[in-house]
Amino acid sequence: MTNNRFFYNLKGIARMLTPPFLLPKNREKILRDLDSRKDLDYIKKRVDYYCPMSEKITLDGCAKSLDFLRWTHKKTVYFFDCYEYARYFPQNFKAHFEFGDVNYIPQKPSFAKSRPILSHYEALCKTANGGGAE
Repeated sequence: MTNNRFFYNLKGIARMLTPPFLLPKNREKILRDLDSRKDLDYIKKRVDYYCPMSEKITLDGCAKSLDFLRWTHKKTVYFFDCYEYARYFPQNFKAHFEFGDVNYIPQKPSFAKSRPILSHYEALCKTANGGGAE
């Protein structure tokens, strides 16, 4: 596991040090190709399940630009996972980030790798009880 972590971090650092002009400029192509995927409905259902936002949100002053990811000093697995995809977007885009083992529901819509266990526990209880919670 230590070797895997070392190489994963090394790959993440290499991504971080790659100048933006060398990144593939295919974000728009990837988004266009999404429409032709056979599993598009499945992807949309997953997004709707994990990101249940019914209205547009306005970010507050605590939101950070994506370039924050490149220059932050704490480099973790969570950081590298987020940066792997965020680097393709304009770096002036803003978002909230929750790194680490997030076992709570963030107060603001945020990028987080883990999910609260409580919501999954409640879903299991509903299923085990025939659809009703006790």
